[in-house]
Amino acid sequence: MQDKNLALFAKVFGVNLVLKDEGLHVSGPSPNRELAEDLIKQILEIIRAGYCPDYEEVKHMVENYKAHKTDHRVFYKDEILITPRGKKVIAKTAGQHRYIQAIKKNDLVFGIGPAGTGKTYLAVAMAVRALKEKQIAKIILTRPAIEAGERLGFLPGDLQDKVDPYLRP
Repeated sequence: MQDKNLALFAKVFGVNLVLKDEGLHVSGPSPNRELAEDLIKQILEIIRAGYCPDYEEVKHMVENYKAHKTDHRVFYKDEILITPRGKKVIAKTAGQHRYIQAIKKNDLVFGIGPAGTGKTYLAVAMAVRALKEKQIAKIILTRPAIEAGERLGFLPGDLQDKVDPYLRP
């Protein structure tokens, strides 16, 4: 583990981590020490499985594990696809995992939530996976009927004038 990851564990869990020749030694108050050790074991299993999480992913895992005791190994087992650069696309949160499962089980899925949480990215990744596996013949991308943050009432013209630009191919 990198020094900044060790510092993150020390800060969030309130433990001391010392890297020695024989391995990583974790010391500190009992409940937090066990939490830190369990998460370190999870991360090691994820790394042994071929995925190397970056600092931001480790930070997210630490925060999520401290709050919810999430088993992150589940997310890393279900690889969506591998990018041309060799990066594995996976669900990184319980919400993303549920979203992926919903996409697998249903023909139509509505993904709602805050911006930047991976809804579009994961949906496109699932579409590319389906295309590669020949489950579908093509991917069709469309424009939204209304742009984000836009209200039809503030556009000039009648309703037909407002909607027509979005309905053209």
